[in-house]
Amino acid sequence: MAENKEGYMDGQIFYSAAMPQGMGDETVYNKAQSDTIMQVLQSGVTREQVLAAQKLMIRLGYLDPGMDDNNLGPKTMGAARRYSSNTSGDQMMDAMKGIFEGLFD
Repeated sequence: MAENKEGYMDGQIFYSAAMPQGMGDETVYNKAQSDTIMQVLQSGVTREQVLAAQKLMIRLGYLDPGMDDNNLGPKTMGAARRYSSNTSGDQMMDAMKGIFEGLFD
């Protein structure tokens, strides 16, 4: 396959040129980052929230530089889905920690 310098969609997932498929699967989970990115997958997200998530996903490599355009398009959604997939186990553990915290004290 020829090198893709712009990133590409594979189904509903976006793979950036900075982090092609097979890379980035060991993303370090951070709740604040997760909250910023995951809000683009919710209805009613504002353009400011989209821009904040895009800037963060560019920094993390999920979107390519220059893709911070305030528009919630398929690449932004696809990058957020990829982030979600890469951190889903950590997200679940974080949620469960809140549920079980103090239960056995």
